Amino acid sequence: MSSYTFFILLAIAACLPLLATGLSTRLWHNRQRYFTWFLFAVILCNISELLRSSGIVQQYDTPFGALSIVLSLWVAVQFYSFISSVFSSERKAWLLPAYGSVAVMAILVVLRQTDPQGSHILWYDRGTILMTFPILALLQHSRYAIQKKLRSANTIIPHNMAFTLNVSILVISATTLAGVFLQYQWLPIVQVGYIIVALLFSYALTEHRQFQIRPLLQRGMAWASLGVAGAGCYWVLFMVLNSLFEFNVNYWTAILATIVAIIVAVAVYNLRNLLPVISNRAFRRPKPDFYRKLNDFTDKIDGKTSLRQQADELLSLVIEAIDCRKAALLFLNLSETDYITMYSGPEGPGNDLSGFSISNHSPLTESIKTGRKVFTRENMAVLPELRTAWKQEVDDIKSRDIEFLVPLLSRNNLTGILVIGKKQSGDYTTEDSMLLKYLTDRLAVVMEKGFFREQRRQYEEELSVINRSSVIISSSLDIESTYNSLIDELRRMVDISWSAISLIDKDEIYFLAVYSAFRSSWQAGDRLPLQDTPASWLQMHKETVVESDIRAKNRFARSKYLLRQGFRSVVHIPLITGEDVIGSLDMASRMPDAFDSRHINTLERVAAQIAIQVENSRLYGEAMRMAHIDDLTGLHNRRAMNEMITREIDHCSRYGSPFSLIIIDIDSLKSINDSYGHLAGDKFIKKVGNNLKTSIRNTDRAFRYGGDEFAIILPQTPVDAAEEIAERVRRHLAASTIDRDTRTTVSLGVAGWVDNNSDAESITAAADAALYQAKKRGGNRSCRAAEAVKITG
Repeated sequence: MSSYTFFILLAIAACLPLLATGLSTRLWHNRQRYFTWFLFAVILCNISELLRSSGIVQQYDTPFGALSIVLSLWVAVQFYSFISSVFSSERKAWLLPAYGSVAVMAILVVLRQTDPQGSHILWYDRGTILMTFPILALLQHSRYAIQKKLRSANTIIPHNMAFTLNVSILVISATTLAGVFLQYQWLPIVQVGYIIVALLFSYALTEHRQFQIRPLLQRGMAWASLGVAGAGCYWVLFMVLNSLFEFNVNYWTAILATIVAIIVAVAVYNLRNLLPVISNRAFRRPKPDFYRKLNDFTDKIDGKTSLRQQADELLSLVIEAIDCRKAALLFLNLSETDYITMYSGPEGPGNDLSGFSISNHSPLTESIKTGRKVFTRENMAVLPELRTAWKQEVDDIKSRDIEFLVPLLSRNNLTGILVIGKKQSGDYTTEDSMLLKYLTDRLAVVMEKGFFREQRRQYEEELSVINRSSVIISSSLDIESTYNSLIDELRRMVDISWSAISLIDKDEIYFLAVYSAFRSSWQAGDRLPLQDTPASWLQMHKETVVESDIRAKNRFARSKYLLRQGFRSVVHIPLITGEDVIGSLDMASRMPDAFDSRHINTLERVAAQIAIQVENSRLYGEAMRMAHIDDLTGLHNRRAMNEMITREIDHCSRYGSPFSLIIIDIDSLKSINDSYGHLAGDKFIKKVGNNLKTSIRNTDRAFRYGGDEFAIILPQTPVDAAEEIAERVRRHLAASTIDRDTRTTVSLGVAGWVDNNSDAESITAAADAALYQAKKRGGNRSCRAAEAVKITG
C-alpha cells in the first residue's frame, strides 16, 4: 500500500466520526442536514479515489479518475450549501448555477468516455478546469458573508463558527486548485485538505459545541480525531525519516508500527493519573486515614440521621482530607429553579459560600450532569456559552475562589453539588481530585435519601406555617390586632426582625401594622410620601423585590434607614387584589441572605392572604359605613343614632358626665310635597341636612331620624346648654332659605340624660314628647322635655 492510498484512508477515517455524529443528531435543522450531505460526498469521493489508486479497478482507471473529478466538484458544491445555510441569505439563488457546474462536468466526462477521439476532447480538458472556478468563486462569495458575521458577532459562539468556516474555505479552495494543476503520485493534495477540514470541524464540535450532540458521541469523535491526527503526523514523520535514512521498510511494517504507537500512546494516557498518585505517596507525607473515617461515617448513617448532621460531618471530613479553606453543599430548592447552598463550613468571615447558587438551567449545570466528573474552574474555559450568556455565574465562581464543583449523582440524577474552595497552601493534586470523586460516589445515594427526607420536612413545615398563618389572618378583620401573632408564626421558618404592611393611599403610604423585635421609629398609622418607596416600585412592576444584603447594595431610601438600624436583608412583596397593587408586605432581617426562594414562595402565599383580608376589611368597613349613613342627606341614620346613644349612656354612667338629645321636625315639608312634588321635597330635605351640618359644634353629631325628622346628640352637654344650642340651630335654619319662595321653619324637642335608670328608649321618647309640644304650640320653636319652656329670641 502506497502513501497516496494511506492518506485517502486517513481522510475517510477523519470524516466517519463526523458523519456518525451527523446521522445520530436530529436532522431537521438545515445546517446539520447539509453538513451530513457534505461529509457523505467527501467519503464517496475518497472511496472512488481509493478504488482507482489502489489498482482494484485498474481496467477502469480512466473512468474512475473522471468520476473523482466530478465528485470533487460535488464536494465543493455541498460545502458551499452547508456554509450558505449557516450565514448566507442568497443560498437558493446561487445553488442552481453551482449544481449546474457539476452537471456540465458530468456531461463532459460522459462524452469523453463514450467518444475518446471526438472533437469535444479539447472542451473536456478546458471544461475540467473552467468548471472548477465557478464553485471556487461561490466559496469566496460565502467568505464575504462570513466576514460580515465576524464583524457583527458580539458573542464567542458565532465568532468561533465563522472562524472555522473561513479557514475551511481557504483550505478547500487551495487544495482543490492544487489538485487540478498539480499531480503528485505520493500525496493526494485534495484528500489532505479534507483531513484538515475534518479535524477543524471535530475540534469545533468537541471543544466549542457548535452543534447539539450527545456527550458520548462528543467524546468518541474527539478520540477518533485525535487518533487520525496522530496517525497522520506519525506517518508523515515516518516517511520523511525513511527517505532520509533509507530504512527499506515496507508499508505494511509501517502500518503495524503505527498501530503499536497508538496502543502505547493510549496506555500512557490512561496511566497519567496513576503515576502522580504513586509519586505523591512515595515522596509526600501520607494523609490521615480518610478512607477508614469515610467507611465509619457511611456505616453509622441511618434513616433517622438528619441531612444537617450528614452534611456537617461530610464537610468536616472533606476539609480535613484535602485541607481546603471552605466547602459547601448545594441542593435544589423547592421550586427546582436553582441549586442553593444549604450547608457550608467552616463558619467564619472567610466563608462566603452561604449565598452561592447555580441555576438549574445553566449550561454549567448540564456540563456537571453529563461530565460525571470533578468539574474544575479550568474546565469552564472551553465552554463558550459560560463566557457569554452565563458570564455572571462564572464571575461569581471566580470571585468566591471556588476550585472544584463535584456532582453528587445517584441513578443519573444530580442530587447535589459539593463546592470546594481554595487549598490552605499550595495547589490541589490529582490525588485530591480522585479522593473527592471516590467520596461523592460512595455518599451520593445516602445524601439523596437525606435530601428527600429534608425536602419532605420542609414541605410539611411550609404547609403547616401557611395553614396556621391562614387561620390567624382570617380570625379577625382587624389585621393590626393579629399581626404580631402572624409574624411569630412565620419566624418559625425564617428570621424576621422587622415587618410592616404598607398600604397605598393616593400619593402616600401608611403603615397598617408594624412588627419589630427591636426599637423602631415607624409605628402603625404613620404616613410617608409614596414616591421612591418600595410600594411605588411594586405598583408598577407587580413582582417581589429581594435585597440580599443592603450593606453591599440597596435600592430604596427605606433600605438605607433599615441598614442604619442594623438590618442586612430585606424583602418587599406586593399586595395584589384583582389587577391592582394596594400596598406591600415588607420584612427585614439582621442576617444577610436571610430570604431564599423557599421563604419567598411561602411569604408570597401569605401576602396573597393578607391582601384578601385587607380588601375584605375595607369592604366590611364600607358596608358598615353605608349601613349607618342616610343616602339622601349623607348624615348618619337612626341605627347610628341608637348606637351612639347607647355608648353615651355607658360613658355617662361610668364617669357621671351629662349628654343631651335634640329631635327636629320640618314644619312645612307637607306643603312643599303637595305643591311641588316629592322630588322637590327630597331636595328640600337634603338642603336642610346640609344646613344642619354647618349649624352644630364639632363635638356634636347630626342624624336623619326618619322622614322629615332629624336629631342631634350633644356629648357632655347638660340640658340647659342643649336648649340654647337648639334655639341657635332653629334660627340658623330659619335664616338659610332654600329658594326665594320657601322659608325653612322647624320645631325642636330637647331632652337630657337624667340618671342611671334612663335608657336610650326613654331619652328618645322624652325628646319626641318635647317635639310634640313644640308642634302643638304652633311650631317654629324649641321645647324641653317634662317642662315645655318656650325660648324666644
